[in-house]
Amino acid sequence: MQSVKVITGTVAAALALGALSASAASTPELLVIKEAGNPLRFGKRMQATETVSSASGSCELHHSGRLQTNESPTDKFEANFGAAPECVGLSASNPTEIHIALTSAGKGAFAYRIEYKQKLQLTLSGPCVYEFRELTAAAQPTEAGSTVKGAAEGAVNERHSAHSCAHALPVSFVAVVAPAKSSVPFELETKP
Repeated sequence: MQSVKVITGTVAAALALGALSASAASTPELLVIKEAGNPLRFGKRMQATETVSSASGSCELHHSGRLQTNESPTDKFEANFGAAPECVGLSASNPTEIHIALTSAGKGAFAYRIEYKQKLQLTLSGPCVYEFRELTAAAQPTEAGSTVKGAAEGAVNERHSAHSCAHALPVSFVAVVAPAKSSVPFELETKP
């Protein structure tokens, strides 16, 4: 009877050790947003600019807000639109509340996601209105720090668009996130 208890205890200990090592292996890297080599503090003023381009034109969108989370697997800041969008060949709505997240994707990579609480609308002549809930991209930190390039596709808003409009609008975008009042993008670093 005692040998059964010893074997059961050994198996339970081995299973617990295996689960512990598996959870340690899957622990995500922390993403650290820095300026001049120092981690940014909670509440730091941030700015973001996205240049969204389609075959018909482009818009530059400006946001400002405050850092909510740093030195975690997902760093976030809450923002509002700053200046009115600057557009050529199309027009853009001005969503009031946005959330920007940078997430560690392992091996030094990160994912960029900007979520619009009210959908971003791009309007082409026709009129053709296309809506975007978010823009996302995967990236590697570069010398430019937080400069990200990605692609997205907006769905046509059939209620506000002509019947001749295409069902989707593919766009490319370049996003730069930096501390406020600075033209230098911040530095990104991952650590275990």
